[in-house]
Amino acid sequence: MRVAGFSEPGGPDVLRPMEIAAPEAGPGEVRVRVRAAGVQPFDLAVREGWTPPGTPEGFPRVPGNEFAGTVDQVGDGVAGFRPGDEVMGNCRLNAYAEYVVVPAAAVTAKPASMPWEVAGAFPAAVMTPHIALEEMGVGAGDTLLVHAAAGGVGAVAVQLARIAGATVVGTASEANHAYLRSLGAVPVAYGDGLEERVRDAAPGGVDAALDGAGGDALEVSLKLVRDRNRIITLVEHARAAELGVRVTADKRSSARVAEARASTRRGGCACTCARRSPSTARRTRTARSRPATAGARSSSWCGTRAGTMWPEHLDVGAVRFARPTARFEEVLAFYRDVLGLPVLAEWRDHAGYDGAVFGLPGTPVHMEITQSGAPPRIPEPHPENQLVLYLRGAGARDAAAARLAGHGHRPVAPENPYWSEHGAVVFQDPDGWQVVLAPWVFGAEPPPGRRP
Repeated sequence: MRVAGFSEPGGPDVLRPMEIAAPEAGPGEVRVRVRAAGVQPFDLAVREGWTPPGTPEGFPRVPGNEFAGTVDQVGDGVAGFRPGDEVMGNCRLNAYAEYVVVPAAAVTAKPASMPWEVAGAFPAAVMTPHIALEEMGVGAGDTLLVHAAAGGVGAVAVQLARIAGATVVGTASEANHAYLRSLGAVPVAYGDGLEERVRDAAPGGVDAALDGAGGDALEVSLKLVRDRNRIITLVEHARAAELGVRVTADKRSSARVAEARASTRRGGCACTCARRSPSTARRTRTARSRPATAGARSSSWCGTRAGTMWPEHLDVGAVRFARPTARFEEVLAFYRDVLGLPVLAEWRDHAGYDGAVFGLPGTPVHMEITQSGAPPRIPEPHPENQLVLYLRGAGARDAAAARLAGHGHRPVAPENPYWSEHGAVVFQDPDGWQVVLAPWVFGAEPPPGRRP
């Protein structure tokens, strides 16, 4: 089988496509054909030479500690899984491969509506912060410092800590500050003066720290947190004992993943991921061309092109579309305050233009609105001038519609009967552009049947 492995520790350039024998499922185990595997700080530490406790020394070594895929082999004594089941799970190593063998207890069912690239980065992104906050005893009244707070693990940690009643200060690049605010964190920029900025953001002091960046960020945590037993690093494994700080305990289980999966269904916590390359060989080239950064959001390396229609020659990571407006402030308020889209960037009078860029939740697609100093003539609204949000079911559609209705907006009759035939609800923004709330995920599931 094909894997992405390395024969000596180092940076992303040490990863190489390799061929090794495919493993076989033993008693109590399942073999999974991997569709996506996550990329976490844990894997970066492995690639740089750290050996996780309980794993064999030596090379070649195949990283990867979380995955999603299809069961294709079931060992003796396994109940509850059969070939063809779609699952997600965790391991210590070896997920950057076409096949991985794990105990049946290490996998849980993948929700049918969850894209493969999300499922591949889901287990560690939710279990790691869940375990870390539990180990540090973070709760009501605490102030938690999260480094790399806009990453997949960091973003979930922010949300879990806020649910527990803690105040959260999160470090991230300035481009991610609006995103952190939307999660309930106080954002602080990286770089010189970080310690002073955190002290300003948390005048009452910092009680615990989750380090997803390492280096200077960890040094700042040591200065700010009095009890080093309440500092956990996800990156500096080799230095943890020397510094007297902790790493996450190995308390991973499919039960934690299942509970987190249920939480996302209830709307309690959101998880972000960024898709990477579509094949084992190409994902290695991608890793070599883009040095890994500790603050990157959780990624998944997809073993197939499932869930995407992008051709091989377009290795697209994100898409933005822009549209003009003559009612900039009204349109900005509609999408930011009423519909609730996060504002990733906003500017005034830059080269004669006002502008804003919105993130579209759960997707690497952005929408930009612009208004020149002399407002341009905007074409009359057309039925196809529309933003379509494909939501995960009728409940999600109804929740979004209720938010708009609560701000005084009412549904309008769609110009195209296709939308009403398939259960979509249509609103209008201040420019008259249609905003369609569709209760299915285009490309991942078929639309609902026609409504009478």
